[in-house]
Amino acid sequence: MTEPIRRATADDGPACAAILATWLRDTPWINDGPSEAELCDILRAGLPMREAFVIGDPVRGYLSLEAETAHIWGLYVADRGHGLGRALVNQAKAGRDYLRLNTHAANADAHRFYDREGFSTVGAPWRGEDGIDEITMEWQR
Repeated sequence: MTEPIRRATADDGPACAAILATWLRDTPWINDGPSEAELCDILRAGLPMREAFVIGDPVRGYLSLEAETAHIWGLYVADRGHGLGRALVNQAKAGRDYLRLNTHAANADAHRFYDREGFSTVGAPWRGEDGIDEITMEWQR
């Protein structure tokens, strides 16, 4: 059965924050970030300002996209390997010919995923705001 995808609202902030907090907690190479409560506040405010989608009921993943620049700012799923990320990326691709995103240079799993989804690395790695090297990837139809 296909998981439902819908536009995210401020009320999805807690579920999305829990997914992101778990990823941060389980990723050994990432620096300490905001608390889950802080993430919840950030996402409650930010999700309605972006073209953001959630998948599942209850929410099992989300994608946050800045429509004006076609930049994906966040893609996180609770259960990897079940097609949730692919479904969210396909939702973002719908009606577009271009997408861009940044990903941590150390996140080899994400790079493999984005490669499978047709993204290519552009430019050299650069130092992110969190002090960790990032790479930029782009997709073109």
